Amino acid sequence: MLLQAVLFLGGIPLVRSSYVVYQSIGSSLMAAGAAGWVMLVYVALTQRISNRLALLEDSGILRVFPARSVAIRPEYQERALKAKDGIDVIGFGLKALREDFRVDGFRQWASRAPIGLIR
Repeated sequence: MLLQAVLFLGGIPLVRSSYVVYQSIGSSLMAAGAAGWVMLVYVALTQRISNRLALLEDSGILRVFPARSVAIRPEYQERALKAKDGIDVIGFGLKALREDFRVDGFRQWASRAPIGLIR
């Protein structure tokens, strides 16, 4: 960051020169300094986003659904049918899940894999 500042500030006196060659060199130095700052900001922002995505991945979040209830019922069914080792259900406001699979759904799931319920 310091080098970019030196490039930018070092180009200012050259740009003010009366010689075209010095002006060209000065404007190039200033452009290089400004481009370095832009790249630094870009890398910093993308690194923050990358860190956030890694945190979500490490926490086990695989997918976020845009809707509840009917819109994701097929997701519940598909995932429950593929389960072998276990099914974990975190229950905050899963009223639609309980209603959709109340009678036979949970029995079928339990026959395929153990179910853990976290409330």
